Amino acid sequence: MTHINQLIDMEKAKTMGIEKYNQEQSHKVQILNKFLENYNYGNNEVFFCTAVNLLSLDDLINITDNLDQTTEDMNQEEKFNYVKNKLFECVNSQDIIIELRKGKYNKKKNNLLLINLSDKLFIIITFCILIKKV
Repeated sequence: MTHINQLIDMEKAKTMGIEKYNQEQSHKVQILNKFLENYNYGNNEVFFCTAVNLLSLDDLINITDNLDQTTEDMNQEEKFNYVKNKLFECVNSQDIIIELRKGKYNKKKNNLLLINLSDKLFIIITFCILIKKV
């Protein structure tokens, strides 16, 4: 998982309390599972994991409101593209850009992401997805 929000999340856990913070994280896991089960098309687990990690719960709830009704008549690829566009709209409005890094580092075992938080800050993150076991 990304480490970008690690310090912010630690501070949030202190101010709101561990119990409420854990409830918020559980809600984010439920949203992530919904994305993976209903809107995933191909191998986009890394994209969904990163987007859910970087966005606030309020942003995710706004995206998921009426999502099932809106995408009811769409095929799986159209559903994925719709959700992807909604997530990109949200992250772009907050100066967060999520891109898969292409080239020799893009292996099947690891996924490398280039996340641009500003023009000067680039962080490469390597991680494996184990979220399906959660």
